[in-house]
Amino acid sequence: MGNIMNNMTPDTHLALLQASEQKARPSTPSHVDEAAESFEAMFVTQMLKPMFETVGIDDIFGGGKGEEVFRDFLTDEYGKLVAKTGGVGLAGPIKQALIQAQAQSTGGTITPTTPEEK
Repeated sequence: MGNIMNNMTPDTHLALLQASEQKARPSTPSHVDEAAESFEAMFVTQMLKPMFETVGIDDIFGGGKGEEVFRDFLTDEYGKLVAKTGGVGLAGPIKQALIQAQAQSTGGTITPTTPEEK
């Protein structure tokens, strides 16, 4: 797979670091998993938003600002559900990148704990 840290743009690297900071510097495998899944959910949500922008609003059931807001909530939940049920394959590489970024920021190395990480 190569070194994923070298293949990332500065914006992607910053987003990964912010995702890890959001979870109070994930230090356990479960926190890293949550941060990676959260990042993947956010990515999937952003991919789904244009799809929902093309769906018309049904005048029978309302529309307006309320539907616009709740459509965003629904899209967020779809993103979370996709990430939670296997995702699109981003969580694994994101998890590895978070572990590497954390190891670099602490000046140490982190030993993989599961066969997937080795």
